[in-house]
Amino acid sequence: MPILETSRLVLRPWQDSDRVPFAAVNADAQVRKYYYPSLLTAGETNELIDEANEQFAKEGFGFLAGSGKLMAR
Repeated sequence: MPILETSRLVLRPWQDSDRVPFAAVNADAQVRKYYYPSLLTAGETNELIDEANEQFAKEGFGFLAGSGKLMAR
């Protein structure tokens, strides 16, 4: 699967190493305050990641993981 990269941002398919930190974000009431359903379990987060990767593989677009790059100054 391709990785989209700029000078400050990386967008890529979800990896297994993303599951635990993303589940923690999805279980945080403050972070998820305006989402429906409000909180997600670890299992629901895993389903979301699996579905996103499947859609991206099939359709060529979808919900990707993003991360910022540290810039040397």
